[in-house]
Amino acid sequence: ETRLQEYGLDLHELAVLAATLENMVHAEADIRLAATFQAVEQPMQGRQLSRSQADRVIDNYMASFVMGANLSSLSKEKLLENERHILEFYPTWPETQEFLRQVQTQVIPNT
Repeated sequence: ETRLQEYGLDLHELAVLAATLENMVHAEADIRLAATFQAVEQPMQGRQLSRSQADRVIDNYMASFVMGANLSSLSKEKLLENERHILEFYPTWPETQEFLRQVQTQVIPNT
């Protein structure tokens, strides 16, 4: 910590820090996505999701994120509660959903 305050980070150290942060964010996203799949009762492997199923998983994933849902208690009931109250707590939810659909179309064209 003292070294950091006195000298800062060189390019390699900064790259290692950035990679570590990226890995932590990716790991959290994996955990949140797995919890979402479980809560919406969709298998994570073995078959492809329909467009509407994928939309539901993506919406619930993002809603759990913006609502600050506790992943250890994420359940179908909690997701339904989030769906009922999301506009109250997150008024720009429709714009967020539109953004999610745009990203989905860019990542997976013709869906």
